[in-house]
Formats: sequence, C-alpha cells, structure tokens
Amino acid sequence: MKLLIINAYGKAKIKETNILPRVGDRIDMFYKPLPHVIGVCLFPTKETLKGLNVDDVIDAVVTVE
Repeated sequence: MKLLIINAYGKAKIKETNILPRVGDRIDMFYKPLPHVIGVCLFPTKETLKGLNVDDVIDAVVTVE
C-alpha cells in the first residue's frame, strides 16, 4: 500500500507500507515532537491526486499535524 503523507507545512513524502495509520496515531517523520494523524483519505481519485501534484498511484492520503 502506498501512502502520501502530508504535514501541516505542506511537506509530503510517499511511503510504501503494509499498515494504514489511524487518526490519532503518531508518525515518526518530519519533526519532533512527533506529529499525529489528523485525517486519512482512502482511494483518492485522479482529480484529487492531480490537485496535490502527484502523478503516482496512491492508495491513501494521510495528513499529520
């Protein structure tokens, strides 16, 4: 499963994983203290990914704060 993880400052990273983080989970990336998941969008459409300037196939968009 490919995840697009986006933080509150617009920095994004694509991560290949077998698990899907839930709202409230902490993610060990971007900065300390560790950001927590505030939203998960499963199966984003091509239009949504185009709006995020992503040309890759993504299974979920995860936003963290």
